[in-house]
Order: sequence, then structure tokens, then C-alpha cells
Amino acid sequence: MEQLLVYAYLLDANLISTSGYVEHINTLFEEAPDNDFLLELQWSTSDTKRTTHLIFSRAENHEINYDVFGEFLMEGLKEAFSQCKSLEIYCSKIISIWGRLPKEIIQTEPFWAMSYAGEPLTWGDAKQTCEILEKMFNHYRAEEEGG
Repeated sequence: MEQLLVYAYLLDANLISTSGYVEHINTLFEEAPDNDFLLELQWSTSDTKRTTHLIFSRAENHEINYDVFGEFLMEGLKEAFSQCKSLEIYCSKIISIWGRLPKEIIQTEPFWAMSYAGEPLTWGDAKQTCEILEKMFNHYRAEEEGG
């Protein structure tokens, strides 16, 4: 569920392509062809709003492991960052994702960094924004290395 939820956030913020999401859903469905939820998602892939709504609704009824979710989210955000053409637009999109995250995690790192990473851009410091983003992307890796 954690990975599907990440896809929903990234898709909703237009940080991943629909084709990448569809490929992921197809892979999951091939692994579990009897899963009615995956079948419904597969049928809805042409309707992004419906797809994300289905996933968000389903996630509300499941216990989410926020460490696993966070790792997947940071991987997805890092991948999206590597393809972004505008740092300002990217930061506005991650702020919109942050605003929709569950209240249990918005004040914790690395999620909290999503809310302020773009602030240095207001005084022209793209380097500092990139440093904040890099630290955010590597949050879980640093935890593993540190103990």
C-alpha cells in the first residue's frame, strides 16, 4: 500500500508520468491477478483523478508504515527532481504534496523539509535549496548508516 500511495501523491502532483504509473499497476496486477483493487486501478488508469482518489481512500483504511512510505516517497521525489526543469515549480509541487500528507508525519523529517526546501529560492539561493533537498532525499540512507 505504501508504494501505491506514493504513486498517488506523485501522480496527483504531476511529478510522474501516467505511463510510469500504468506500468507499475500492470506489474502489480500480473503478480496478483485476483486482486480486485488492482483490477479497479487498472481499469481507471486513464482517469488520474479517479485513480488517485481510489488509492487515497484505500490508504485511509489501512495502517501505513510511514518509514516504508517515506523511503518510497523520497526515492520518487529524487527521481522527479532529476528530471525537473524548474526548481521553483518542483518545490511548489512538493509543498502541495506535503500539504496533503497525514498529520501524523508532516512535522517530522524528512517530510517537514518538503515545506521549507524552496524558501531559499526567495532570496536567490538555489544552492541551499538543493542542499536541503539532497539531505531530504538521503534521510533514510543516513539513518541506516548512522545506526
